[in-house]
Amino acid sequence: MPGRFSLYQDLSVEENLNFFATVFGTTVAENYDLIRDIYYQIEPFKTRRAGKLSGGMKQKLGLACALLKKPRLLLLDEPSVGVDPISRRELGRMVREMLDDDTTIVWSTAYLDEAEQCDDVLLLSEGHLLFGGPPSQLTARMDGRVFQLLGIPENRRRQVLTEALEQPEIRDGVIQGAALRLVLTAGMAQPTPEALGGG
Repeated sequence: MPGRFSLYQDLSVEENLNFFATVFGTTVAENYDLIRDIYYQIEPFKTRRAGKLSGGMKQKLGLACALLKKPRLLLLDEPSVGVDPISRRELGRMVREMLDDDTTIVWSTAYLDEAEQCDDVLLLSEGHLLFGGPPSQLTARMDGRVFQLLGIPENRRRQVLTEALEQPEIRDGVIQGAALRLVLTAGMAQPTPEALGGG
């Protein structure tokens, strides 16, 4: 299931389900148990054209179509991109609840909270494997390395972030509301807030 909606936008919800069931050599009724939880949520929109659905409903329809033929391998390419936070959580919960140990799920995501729900995580950057293992081991590598810098006037936050990122102690950073969230380089000591331009 690709991250970008790829079903037939000019067909209704019901027509898309029936079309994919036919492609898979089955029927919606025959595999209703596989999609019951999702269908319950999209059923009120069954006559609506798929292109007119919200982002979350489009992803639920895409997942329902993918599950019509119980897959042994389910590839989900960033299925929650562009979906509101509540629908993101619902989508993850539905996938976990509907599938059993006979199905392997590969879920690509940029969201750590989604990755933390997986049994194993592969962290890739530009085609290179940076980490492989349980999500708890990935997050443990960051223990003590993430901190917030507070007390920076709004008109200086971007400048302070730019200057902080030039220091060898700082690996990464982002403006997060009224603070800067900074990540230390492994093995380096945390600079004082004054050295980073904060207070």
